[in-house]
Amino acid sequence: MPTVYVPRAFVYVLGGMLSTIWVATYQDLLVMRYRKSAGIEQPRMFADKSEVEASPAANKFNLAQRTHQYSLRSLPTLLITALLTGLDSPVWAIIGLFTWSISSAVYTHGYVVTGKSTKKTYVAGLLTTLILIAFLCNASYYVVLRMILGDF
Repeated sequence: MPTVYVPRAFVYVLGGMLSTIWVATYQDLLVMRYRKSAGIEQPRMFADKSEVEASPAANKFNLAQRTHQYSLRSLPTLLITALLTGLDSPVWAIIGLFTWSISSAVYTHGYVVTGKSTKKTYVAGLLTTLILIAFLCNASYYVVLRMILGDF
């Protein structure tokens, strides 16, 4: 019967995964804060153009909602590929997850709080995307290699 070897350092991968949920929670709190201050009622996803032009809080709500949605859209892929990467390279998974979390928080803070995209927010956003792609490539390599070798 095939077995899966779980490295000793894998518990830190779980900690890295948890850090991504803290970032998503921070983003969610920003969305709720700016939704309330802008007076945008549920279930509306965004403030419309006239509301944004009339209220800086409505613009910040839209920015917070956009960053939060990006994270929610990428988290399933990030977490699954991080799990697979962690089985093969736990140190890389740990570094990637914590880097993703820090970069995502920097991007969110810069984009939402300052209200504009800067070089720092661009680099942070690019880094989150590159980590996601790297995890996808590493996880694909790991799974395909194990399938070919038959030692899953």
